[in-house]
Amino acid sequence: MSKIYAKIYYKDGKPIPETLEEHTKNLLKELERLKKLYEKEISLDNQFWENLKLACLFHDLGKLSFLFQKKLKKVLGKTEKVPQGLNKEIPHNFLSGIFFYSKEVRKLIPKEFYDYIFYSVVFHHDREIDFDKEYLTQVLERDISKKSKFLTWLKEFGINIESIDYKKAGLLLKKIEEFKYNRHKTKTLKKEKHFILLKGLLHRLDHSASAHLPVEEEKINNIDKRLNIYIKNKKNSKLKPFQEKAKDLRDKNILLTASTGMGKTEFAINWIGNSKAFYTLPVRVSVNAMYERFKEIFEDYQEKIGLLHSDAIFYGLDSLKSVEENLSEENLSIEEHIIRTQTTRQFSMPITITTADQLFTSVLKYPGYEKIYATLTYSKIILDEPQSYLPETLAIIIKGLQEISNYGGKFCVMSATVHPFIKENLVEKNKC
Repeated sequence: MSKIYAKIYYKDGKPIPETLEEHTKNLLKELERLKKLYEKEISLDNQFWENLKLACLFHDLGKLSFLFQKKLKKVLGKTEKVPQGLNKEIPHNFLSGIFFYSKEVRKLIPKEFYDYIFYSVVFHHDREIDFDKEYLTQVLERDISKKSKFLTWLKEFGINIESIDYKKAGLLLKKIEEFKYNRHKTKTLKKEKHFILLKGLLHRLDHSASAHLPVEEEKINNIDKRLNIYIKNKKNSKLKPFQEKAKDLRDKNILLTASTGMGKTEFAINWIGNSKAFYTLPVRVSVNAMYERFKEIFEDYQEKIGLLHSDAIFYGLDSLKSVEENLSEENLSIEEHIIRTQTTRQFSMPITITTADQLFTSVLKYPGYEKIYATLTYSKIILDEPQSYLPETLAIIIKGLQEISNYGGKFCVMSATVHPFIKENLVEKNKC
């Protein structure tokens, strides 16, 4: 075995392998992009970025497994010999955990952040634990422990793994089960901002690197200037006093009550400033209309506005010209449209127009919800037309706004009429 593969992607209909080293370095490249664009907004110390880098370096090391390599090589038309008796694949994310028991690795990780990094790596996928200590020991002893020679590229990052201690299989399994099943013991950890950001951003970096898409697109600069130009050219007017005031409230959570047609959207755009933002509406028709409005306002930056709902990939396809119709520079090709939609689904756009369900189902804490929470901690959320939601749905949304606010995210709730429930849970609890 000369190469360790991490991914298979397709180009021109052909499978292209990506090595473990290549995939990991792609994560680190996206980490640097994220840090460059949003280090200030994420506002954690340098240790956080070192911890995230370590999580990236270790997250897929379990892919050394013979059975994982066999699965990928089958797609490539190659074979892989597997030791007799190792006939059931243990998920690679669980196997990655054994590297944290290396003495060399333990020296690299500050004690207070060990669990943060360990659990972010071991649960960057949610898989069932359908193996016992004995079988895990066999896999680690007869498979993983034989392959440290394939990790010499880690020395480039100051990591030298000379041996893999398969005798720690029992400790590894106990720690995995502790996180998955003992909610009481890990309850505090799962609420820590450092952990949510670490695990959530690892998800995002992994997904963007796997899709070969940027984890974050460049920001739209001078949003307020572009808004003023739009209003002057479109309406021969200027921002109203209350819309201008939004500029002074950018570091605050906002509850805006104003009649329909007063210009709440312009207030929200001015409030966004240069921040990453998600503009939410209750139904897809409204989302599509608002998406078109934002594209009109940011005419020169239309590619920076994302559309996110269940049918987003189909929206606008009928307006695209085919190659046979002499595709012009002003029209996206179908391929470009799909890439743009995929980028939006990675939450990579500086501004995304979306239905609320795309964000707030994360309040239910399904596996991987940290990906959304981590993103929202350095974003602004506009909740438009909250009066249109059912009470049960609105309760979930308000809970989400409360939690995101606690982690540093900002929100602006805009409505012509304010439900008493909103005042009770946002205003009276000093969230805005």
